[in-house]
Amino acid sequence: MALVMKNFKYTAVNEKGKTVKGSAQGTNKTMVERFLEMQNMSVVSVEEHNTLLTRMQNFSVGAAFKPQILSFYLKQLGALLGAGQKLIDCLEMLAAQQKGAAVKRICFILYQEVYNGSKLSKAFELFPEDFPPVVVAMTEAGEATGELSDVLLRTVEYMDKQRKLNGSIKKAIRKPMLYLIGSLVVAVFMTLTVFPQFMALFEGMGDGSAKMPIFTQIFIEFLAFLKSPWGWGTGILIVVLVVLYILFNKISPKFRRTKTLLFLKVPGFGKLIQMNQQIIVSATLAQLMGRGVNASDALEVTQKVTTNPIFQELLAEAHTNVVQGKGFAKAFSDSEYIDPIMKRMIETGEKTSQIPQLLASLDGYFNEVADVKVAQITKTIQPVVMLFVYAIVMCLLMAIMLPQLTLATSV
Repeated sequence: MALVMKNFKYTAVNEKGKTVKGSAQGTNKTMVERFLEMQNMSVVSVEEHNTLLTRMQNFSVGAAFKPQILSFYLKQLGALLGAGQKLIDCLEMLAAQQKGAAVKRICFILYQEVYNGSKLSKAFELFPEDFPPVVVAMTEAGEATGELSDVLLRTVEYMDKQRKLNGSIKKAIRKPMLYLIGSLVVAVFMTLTVFPQFMALFEGMGDGSAKMPIFTQIFIEFLAFLKSPWGWGTGILIVVLVVLYILFNKISPKFRRTKTLLFLKVPGFGKLIQMNQQIIVSATLAQLMGRGVNASDALEVTQKVTTNPIFQELLAEAHTNVVQGKGFAKAFSDSEYIDPIMKRMIETGEKTSQIPQLLASLDGYFNEVADVKVAQITKTIQPVVMLFVYAIVMCLLMAIMLPQLTLATSV
């Protein structure tokens, strides 16, 4: 869409009777006037005022609607619709209230599309980076059932729950890793700055009366390795491997699949990844099918929602089975990455025609279990990593203190 946001300078009288001047963005003069009226201002004048800087604000990279912004926008939209406001009025109000240029531009496009007769779900589809497939599908289901307000609010709950769980998993992994990386950085810094001074002192005592302690010698040998061609070569090799990993992870589906399989085999973390994916699958399917989306479309959307190649293959197989009339549960029953309780629940749901209800129950169960799993992994991994950290710190202390004692006794 080539809708351009323009800058306008305005003069208006506020509710206290004072004349105020300022600037606002909009697609046209009328939009800005409406925005000022919403702020209880009486418009005196509105004039277009565009510069190179304001034109550059129309360009953006990546998604403008970050997860928190998207949740807040959908929550506001759902609340306004629930209060009895018309959709077109809600979109206009929300567009006028936005502060960021990129977000505001998208909101005005949404308003314009719906104003011209398009459905909100179709307007969302214009911005795939900002509105995930599940949001589009849920909005479409809400439009079909006439429960758009309720559906949007439930979608926000679903998104917030997923973001919270992903945040907990990342925190469980990130915190101990930061401790370990921090201690290694300190060790390298000390090796490069402190230990060469000890080496100079011991070399200055040419009579051999003082011998370098073993802990200090280890760090000095490590320093010699870093300065050698082998050290430089190792550093370059590590950089190359990291770049290759990022590159292959981005362009090679086979590499991503192999990497995912390896992660799923890691004790503790593999089960946590598996459970997280099961939560995404069960929650998304429950939301979609519970709102009247047929099983085939729900599986197709869920396949786009998850980024895990193994579960994408599982959902693709389930989608094929449904299209061919082989049943919903077969692909889940045959997968080794689906817990027995989930297999049994889906099989029962298929037999009783209550898959959405049972998936919703499964989502709640997995969320509770996931919280426990995250806590268990945090309690397990942090002590182990901290042992490595303490060991590094202890070696550093001994490598620093022992040479001083040795030199003191030799003097």
